[in-house]
Amino acid sequence: MSAEAGATLTRYVSERGGRVVFARGRAYGRDSAAGRALGRAWSAIEPVVWDEGYEQDMRLGLTDAGRDHAVFAGLIRAAGADPAGSDLPVLTRAERYRAVKPGTRVLAAAAGRAESDAADRSSAGSGGVVAMAYGRGRVMAVLGQGLWRWELASAQRPSLAGVYGAFWSDAVRWLALGDGAGTGDEVSLSLSGRSVARGRTLTLTVNRRGDAVAQPTRLMVTGPDGRVTQVPLSDSVSEPGRGLGTYLPQVEGVHDVRLEVRRPETAEPADADSAARDRGFFVRETKFSVYDGNTERLQTAADPDLMRALAEGSGGRVLDPGDPGALAEVLAIQRAARLMPSTPRYLWDRGVVMAVLLGWLGVEWLIRKRRGLW
Repeated sequence: MSAEAGATLTRYVSERGGRVVFARGRAYGRDSAAGRALGRAWSAIEPVVWDEGYEQDMRLGLTDAGRDHAVFAGLIRAAGADPAGSDLPVLTRAERYRAVKPGTRVLAAAAGRAESDAADRSSAGSGGVVAMAYGRGRVMAVLGQGLWRWELASAQRPSLAGVYGAFWSDAVRWLALGDGAGTGDEVSLSLSGRSVARGRTLTLTVNRRGDAVAQPTRLMVTGPDGRVTQVPLSDSVSEPGRGLGTYLPQVEGVHDVRLEVRRPETAEPADADSAARDRGFFVRETKFSVYDGNTERLQTAADPDLMRALAEGSGGRVLDPGDPGALAEVLAIQRAARLMPSTPRYLWDRGVVMAVLLGWLGVEWLIRKRRGLW
């Protein structure tokens, strides 16, 4: 990648609210001119100032900021409210940094540094997971390699099954939606889109955590016509509590989505009103709109080149609205073309003409006979 192309990534984050993940430490090499040029182009969006060297087999621990952050919600659910360093993956290669930039939150660091909370200060260190807001966007970085080992941790500790996938899923959701993503809530509901074409499938994602994981769940969609459809959820095998449902809208308009997860140890009275029933449930509600996906109706603007080709191909002409004389010329030609040419009238095939010719020949024959001119 050229330095010019790399600079567009920085503008993408700062000006257009882009989200970027540096997933394996430094994203460029320092041994080439091209790598150093990329380093200069990306220096503004890197959460740390890099140093020389690296550490091997570094075990991580959560900082106070990491324990409260949405990206580690899956780990905390699996390992408890305060996971020890042994619960986190070992980075096979942890790159060193000279300082943490202002505004960067260190979510995980070397186990000793995390316990002393020194990782939250702008000091030197190595390895970890950090996040930083820049301009209108945000950046997350894993300062090393080997995070994939987390996927293998379940072989020794079954409770960590699916934690690696949950980490990236929660991280992407936090990057896309921010701190309001709801990943730390007991129950959250998210849609694959807020506006969908009629006949296109919408995906609904439900996340249940803590005591809500094993509770009965009901997901309903109410269309603009008042029809209520219950959406079945398929539970994820690797991530307990996460369910996916699909809905195929057929009616245009605003649809209401309601998620109900029964609270632990509650019963719904048969004669309870709606407010009383809601108190016995975790309730999440949202909306989405359905529009007509007909391309011809959505893109009604004329295509000048296509219209010109159609006109010329069918014997027509394209007229300039600013030249009314061209229209008058075309109309005059059309009027002239509609005039019927005069029909020739032949005289020789009339009875009078034939009688005259026969009379003339007869008189001539009589004159010749009388004078003896046979």
